[in-house]
Order: sequence, then C-alpha cells, then structure tokens
Amino acid sequence: MAYHFEEEWWITDQGGTILRGTDEGVVSPNSKYRMNGVVTEAAPEWSHLIGRKVHASGYITWDPDTGAPLTAPGTFRIE
Repeated sequence: MAYHFEEEWWITDQGGTILRGTDEGVVSPNSKYRMNGVVTEAAPEWSHLIGRKVHASGYITWDPDTGAPLTAPGTFRIE
C-alpha cells in the first residue's frame, strides 16, 4: 500500500525565496518517498532553472505526538 501526495516546496535564505516549485509523489509503508515536480519560481540569479524538472527521494521521519511528517531527508535533484 502506498500513499500519494501533492505539495509545494520552497528553498529560502535570509533574503527570501531562492527556488519554489510543485511536485507529486508517493510514500511507501516503510516511509520511503519519491517525487517528481517542476521549478515554478526563482530568485533572479537562479531564474534559468524555472521550468526545470525536479526529483527527490528519501525517508520521512514522523512526529511521534501528532503522526505528521517531521523531516524528509534525502536527495533533491534538478535536471
């Protein structure tokens, strides 16, 4: 059994958004995830990445109190 998800993601620093995008993915029962998406917004120096595909995979750690995702360390790749 797998769980499907859609999300928006942001990479930020003190000055605001560096990159932003959307993705869709799947989480397996052992908490392994993978997703595919696209860069939709970028700071001026990264604007050449708008429209590029993104891929990520890793494992979700869960908050023991709420059951919500806590972190999702893994690999994030932009083509």
